[in-house]
Amino acid sequence: MNVETLQSTPQLMSIRVAIDSSDYQADFKKQLKEYREQANLKGFRRGKAPQSIIRKMYGKQIIQDVVLQKLNESLYKHLEDEKIDYLGNPIVVEDQAPLEISMEQSEYSLDFQLAIKPPVDTDALAKAVTLTKHEATISDEDITEALAQAQKQLGEKEDVTDAIQDEDLLHIQAVELDGDKIKEGGWSTKFLLLTSQIQDESIKKKALGSKVGDTLDMDIYKVENSDPKWVRKHLLNIPEDSDQETGAMYRGTIEQVERLMPASLDQDFYDKYFGKDVVSNEKEARDKIRVQMQQYTEDVAKSLMTYQLRTGLLEASGMELPEDHMRLWLAQQSETAEPVTDEQWKSFEQGMKWTIIRNAYAEKYEVSVDEGDVFDSVKQGIRQYFSQYMQYVEDDRLTEMADNMMENRETYNREYDKVLNEKLIAILIEKLPQETKAVTKEELDSAYAQMREEIGS
Repeated sequence: MNVETLQSTPQLMSIRVAIDSSDYQADFKKQLKEYREQANLKGFRRGKAPQSIIRKMYGKQIIQDVVLQKLNESLYKHLEDEKIDYLGNPIVVEDQAPLEISMEQSEYSLDFQLAIKPPVDTDALAKAVTLTKHEATISDEDITEALAQAQKQLGEKEDVTDAIQDEDLLHIQAVELDGDKIKEGGWSTKFLLLTSQIQDESIKKKALGSKVGDTLDMDIYKVENSDPKWVRKHLLNIPEDSDQETGAMYRGTIEQVERLMPASLDQDFYDKYFGKDVVSNEKEARDKIRVQMQQYTEDVAKSLMTYQLRTGLLEASGMELPEDHMRLWLAQQSETAEPVTDEQWKSFEQGMKWTIIRNAYAEKYEVSVDEGDVFDSVKQGIRQYFSQYMQYVEDDRLTEMADNMMENRETYNREYDKVLNEKLIAILIEKLPQETKAVTKEELDSAYAQMREEIGS
């Protein structure tokens, strides 16, 4: 066996692996013997067929398997012996003569290319990133607004006949117009319209202040959504398989108005919203909401710091990956072997860079994840899933479900990465320099919305 480096750059390495019969002949003979022992050929007892016949029947396939296996084993042994850190897996160089394996040939060589894992200077990176810790002040107005939203959440709809307000729900009977008159034989429809969702300001202005029985002339494609398919389905109520054509102008009669009436601040409301006997008056309700909102702002602030940490380290690293090589490797991993799209590459590139940085810090701080950590995380995830639907699951049942999920390798690996990220990020938030920024809740929400927009969620 001979392994030589053909080319080496900071990003890529090309390696040639060469073997001769002395490297693989013993394996070939061993497999040939195993085939003979298992062979059940007509005219011979099981395992007693002549070696020459077995060699003639199966030798070509065996030699191909053995040679390819030995080439790969030799490559990975060399990488391990030389302690070469690489990304993904080595791939066979495309522009080389095809490997022709036969019983008559004894020497073979194959060229491989691999991406070198970029080095990470953890100390320099840590000094290059300063985290911002947002500290939000919860105002009395914030609490009043949150309490009002809670009252609306548990409120009930009532029919009203006074002037229409924003967020009222209108029941509208609409007929098609021809000019300023109802079109003879025109299309008619019924739909619901929430005033706060009206997009056209002129239509909204007409609606607000109107009452039951009043009419609104409107371009139906400007009410909520201008997409023709959406309008035909949700406002015009035209069957999908119908070729019915209509104009855009409609006259809608307001037949009914529903308004959400906030729940009263009484014990029934407190029990429903906060839990049985947790709160008994408005002051306790406001105090409870303050605690909840403070926890919310701390969670959001932590999310922002986590995002700053990751994006800051990625940017400061200046890391670059060999794109052409990695795209080819990614395509080979897929079942379809289709070229990797730019969107797929961008997502993979950011994920791979972060994994390299994360693993470097995990090694530095000796962060480890064991099976118990993964199990606890899976179990907690199941518990949270059911709690959002107000469902309680016994601990034994949670344990059983977690055990089943742990058997799925993809689930296990995903949860492992999650736990490792959480552990490491907690350490880095403590280690990296920080500055405190006082903000209002509105400013915090705005920063959080911007973060979500940047990550596309």
